[in-house]
Amino acid sequence: MLDYLNPILSIVEIVVGLGLLIFLHELGHFIMAKRNGVRVEAFSLGFGPAIWKFRRGDTEYRFSWIPRGGYVKMAGEGVGLGSGKADELTSKSAWQRFQIFAAGPAMSLLLAGLASAVAWSLDMFSFFGRGDEIFRYLAKMNFYLAAFNMVPGFPLDGGRICRACLTVVLRDPLKATRVATAIGQAFGTFLILLGGWAAFHG
Repeated sequence: MLDYLNPILSIVEIVVGLGLLIFLHELGHFIMAKRNGVRVEAFSLGFGPAIWKFRRGDTEYRFSWIPRGGYVKMAGEGVGLGSGKADELTSKSAWQRFQIFAAGPAMSLLLAGLASAVAWSLDMFSFFGRGDEIFRYLAKMNFYLAAFNMVPGFPLDGGRICRACLTVVLRDPLKATRVATAIGQAFGTFLILLGGWAAFHG
């Protein structure tokens, strides 16, 4: 009688599951930002208005209505937003910013490796029926999430990592931002052209 609910429940499971993976990805950024002395203004599970929030130290922790991952708001994040305070992201070295931006994809790859190991163990010893399929799915989703975020275009992690590296080479943050933006635009154009070619020759 309730078969009509199955597609809805499946969509809810996918949204919540993917949201959790994104949240863990953002947790990587949060942990590394704290380790490098960056003031985190907000760390949210979900987007939109907060259902519940509390403050601990300099950080406001939020639980928000839309279960689509989460986000980390760091002090001074963004071009021209820093005021020069030592605990702002823009005041940190290029190497420190690289660590912070790379921590998200690294967390996703770590989770992909752990999920793959669990899937292999379940398959090897035949535990819990086909439970290994769930962990294989988690491994693939985490890998795809890491790969997508490494695309060299803002505001993805790959674009911010590219800018941090270019800052070291060019020794000019604004010029590095312009070059990184141009690279991201070129990569985006390439993907559009590749998609068009695939559509006509697929």
